[in-house]
Amino acid sequence: MEVLPKRMGKYGLTLHPEKTKLVEVNKGDGKGGQTFDFLGFTHYMGKSRKGRDILKRKTSKKKLKIALHRTNEWIRTNRHRPILELIRELDRKLQGQYGYYGITFNTRSLHLFHPG
Repeated sequence: MEVLPKRMGKYGLTLHPEKTKLVEVNKGDGKGGQTFDFLGFTHYMGKSRKGRDILKRKTSKKKLKIALHRTNEWIRTNRHRPILELIRELDRKLQGQYGYYGITFNTRSLHLFHPG
């Protein structure tokens, strides 16, 4: 925490004192630690297939709820448009969602957004 402000300062960035904290995600006892949300993902400790501790990420509940709500609202307000136009636009929205949130260990969240 002493070095980070100096490193960020090189690039003209600052840390917000109320938003910055040190989070222990791996306690070393196999039970994991705290989770934290950052850039739309919830970061947490899990196990790899080989049983090793590994940092995993999934879409944060808040961001998933917002994306579902926005998509639902968009469909409601645009359902008068021709079906091919709707499909094309929805496809672009899905590609954007998958492009950002389509990472390892996040399959369940992606399937909640679009199960197909």
